[in-house]
Amino acid sequence: MDIFLLLAYIPGGLLVVYSLFTFIFPSRKLNLLLKAGVDLLSAINLVFVYIYTRNPLIIAGMVTSMIGLIREILFSFKDSYKALNHIAWPIAFSSLFALSLIFTYRSPLSILPPVASVISTIFFFVTNQKIFKIGAIVANFLYVTYYLILIPSSDVLTIFSLLTSLMGLISSIVGLFVIFYKQRQAKRSENEPESEEAQKHVENKL
Repeated sequence: MDIFLLLAYIPGGLLVVYSLFTFIFPSRKLNLLLKAGVDLLSAINLVFVYIYTRNPLIIAGMVTSMIGLIREILFSFKDSYKALNHIAWPIAFSSLFALSLIFTYRSPLSILPPVASVISTIFFFVTNQKIFKIGAIVANFLYVTYYLILIPSSDVLTIFSLLTSLMGLISSIVGLFVIFYKQRQAKRSENEPESEEAQKHVENKL
């Protein structure tokens, strides 16, 4: 086995485990910074894959991973810096992901990754955590679909990518349920004092 293929397996394996925690937490900023870590590991993985395969398509994957990394870092600080909280940013990043199709298109299936990236870009820019998580669910579902279709004619590295996307999908779904659970708990906490006061009022009347 080539040393560079072995080196590609290391970040590939880390990605599978790491992706499970990407969207679980209720903090939008933490989700984005964790997702930036996913894109960084993905870029490192693809560097070794490119050295091993010399496939020029891998370069496009490295570039889009780095674009994603920059996107997530900028979006995570958009509430802190006014210049980052502008609609031009998601438009610019979405355009870059769409343009990547020029270099990666081989069949209609090739459309799925750029579409997933554009969807995630739009939803990642939104502050509302429910909408954020729904966008992550849709984007990861598209990636899972893409890699599932590729598997019969692909290799172990594609299986790593499938598992990474699957973990991201699970993480997004769990993260959405965490938000609903926390909101339910918050409402319950708000209603409990009112119930106690009502009970005391009844007892005083008796």
